[in-house]
Amino acid sequence: MTAQLARRVLAIAFFSGLLPVSVHAASFDWQKYKGQTIEVLVDNNPIGRVIEENAASFERLTGITVNVDPFTEQQMRQRLVTALDSNSDQVDVFVTLPSREGEQFAAAGWYTDLTPMTTDVSQTYDFAGLSPALLKAATIDGKLTSIPMNIEGPV
Repeated sequence: MTAQLARRVLAIAFFSGLLPVSVHAASFDWQKYKGQTIEVLVDNNPIGRVIEENAASFERLTGITVNVDPFTEQQMRQRLVTALDSNSDQVDVFVTLPSREGEQFAAAGWYTDLTPMTTDVSQTYDFAGLSPALLKAATIDGKLTSIPMNIEGPV
């Protein structure tokens, strides 16, 4: 796993509550990427606000500087596609809705397969506790594109 990818997954896991500090602090080197910076792009919704509100705690825990850019959903999606399409380093962590843009993002190579990381955390996190249906929805061409944080979609 590359350092950039490790920072992304660590940030996603922490911000979404997958890795509570009290459970994993002793078994994980939280300062491994101290001094580095991650760019987080979120839309201005409850999840985006939680990520933004937890950025300072994440920085204290890891020593990683977190730059959170909140936008309205349409602006966030436009900026995300522009940044990813230009191979910019402006975005390390982003919110995605695989049912909406999954095929496009996968075809463009904008997702990293998170599947190998699900086995790495099995000793410290009950990954099997996540909904199999949500994980299947986030899997494209056999690759896990994202970790589900909430259920959203048309009824």
